[in-house]
Amino acid sequence: MIRQRTIKNVIRGRGVGLHTGETVSLRLLPATVDTGVIFSRVDVEPAVDIPALSQHVSETTLATTISSGECRISTIEHLMSALYGLG
Repeated sequence: MIRQRTIKNVIRGRGVGLHTGETVSLRLLPATVDTGVIFSRVDVEPAVDIPALSQHVSETTLATTISSGECRISTIEHLMSALYGLG
């Protein structure tokens, strides 16, 4: 059985994209059981959710990129490893 955990409170962050140099915002939200990690592009209309699953991996050169249609989210491995490290 895989142990599931979630965060208790909303976490917000802002910074500069590692490969793009663009300003990016991040918001981590608590989730219900069996939700998994879902990345959401809320800067596009309509917003696009991309689950952090292997079938959504579209690129692995220099960074792990997941995508759905034209929407892409890159360098997710940094956040994923931090979440894994926190248990």
